[in-house]
Amino acid sequence: MMEYNLHDLKIKIEHYFDGHSTKQELGTWGHEAYYDLLTGGYIQQKKLVLYPFLKTISQFHLEVDDIQDIFPSSEADIRQIQMVLQGKKDTSFSVTLSIPPQFQIPSNHEVFKLFCKAQATLTKCIDTSVFDMELQKYIKQIVQMPISNHTVLDIIQGQIVSFCHALFTTDDFGWKPPLKLYAHAAAHEGLIKLKQMIECYTGNRNFIVIVSFQNGLHNLELFI
Repeated sequence: MMEYNLHDLKIKIEHYFDGHSTKQELGTWGHEAYYDLLTGGYIQQKKLVLYPFLKTISQFHLEVDDIQDIFPSSEADIRQIQMVLQGKKDTSFSVTLSIPPQFQIPSNHEVFKLFCKAQATLTKCIDTSVFDMELQKYIKQIVQMPISNHTVLDIIQGQIVSFCHALFTTDDFGWKPPLKLYAHAAAHEGLIKLKQMIECYTGNRNFIVIVSFQNGLHNLELFI
């Protein structure tokens, strides 16, 4: 896979406006990076945050073709991206995505198998309104998992771990009484939300990523 990040993009644009690279060179690089992102690079957080920027740059070097509906990006479009990267303009965007099979961890991987078993047990608990003690075994393993944010899968896993810590006591393993403030009445909300998180991890549910840029710094939030 191609290696690039926010810093690389900023340098590429600066080189173009400084006259150290051509429109063709910037557009070609953008096209290659955009293709990498679409074919799996988006799993990495550092690449996903560049999504709309790379899409714009990938069309910068093209020629107008009305028949094929090709309309290249303008230099003004590239300047707008530069302003965001320089902290002179704030922006945000959302991406709805899922984890397709080719980018999931292998189905025979211990983590994947654990989440699948937990997902099935959660479904049983929700449907029967009976707390299955088998779930206890899975939760105890989940809360021991490491937390990082390099990939989208890492972020989802971290949310699952944190949510399990909030839902269950880890010493004697019990269900923490949910705290509510003017909440609408609903059954098994915590278990349902945990199941949905796991479904996102296993590729069975969409989720939304919000990326915002303020003062040149980016922030990524994941909503399930």
